[in-house]
Amino acid sequence: MAKSMPPNPETGLVAPTKEPPGLLAINLRYFALRAVLFGAVLTAVLLLGMNGVLAFFLAVVVSGLMSFPLALRQRQAAQRAFEIRKGRM
Repeated sequence: MAKSMPPNPETGLVAPTKEPPGLLAINLRYFALRAVLFGAVLTAVLLLGMNGVLAFFLAVVVSGLMSFPLALRQRQAAQRAFEIRKGRM
């Protein structure tokens, strides 16, 4: 656990730590990126006039394929954080 730092007497604020973001924060970023990508693809498919159920499944497939190159950094960061955490336990 990180040692708590005393607040700066001039500003009353705690100095930011140099710790990397936690596993939850990294996973939330990755999930948010994929959710936004899915929403954008679903909106585009629905605007093209496709049926609701078919549009949903097409958006799942297309956004899944698009997320491989677009979310690569977030996916790798989540894997590194998980490996670091697993190594500590």
